[in-house]
Formats: sequence, C-alpha cells, structure tokens
Amino acid sequence: MDKYELTQEAYDRLKEELDWRTGKYRLELAEMIEKAREHGDLKENGEYHAAKDTQGLSEARVRELEDLVKNAKIV
Repeated sequence: MDKYELTQEAYDRLKEELDWRTGKYRLELAEMIEKAREHGDLKENGEYHAAKDTQGLSEARVRELEDLVKNAKIV
C-alpha cells in the first residue's frame, strides 16, 4: 500500500468525514431506504432506487476514506 502524505488538518477532516459517514449519515440513509420501501413495489420505486444509489456511493467513499486514513503519513 502506498502512504498518503497529509497535513494534520487534512487527516482530521478526512477522519471527521469517515466518522460522519459511518455513523449519523449511515443511519440517515437506512431510514431513507426504509421509508422508501413503504411506498410499495420496489421495481418501480424511484425514491428507493435513488436512496440505494446514494448509499452505494457513500459506502464507496467510506472505503476510500478508510484507505486514506489507514495509510496516512502526517507531514
């Protein structure tokens, strides 16, 4: 794995975003998906698909952030 050279400020921002995405935001997305499921047929439920897409993008960002934080070198 490559090391990522980050300032302390950049590292703190990334860590804060990671904590938000794996905490509060993840719960909010789960609630959005649950509410959208209540609207019925999932095949034709645009709100559900949009929420699932948002969740997928957020989880991809979580993986990226985890890699950055794990391999950070503070300079």
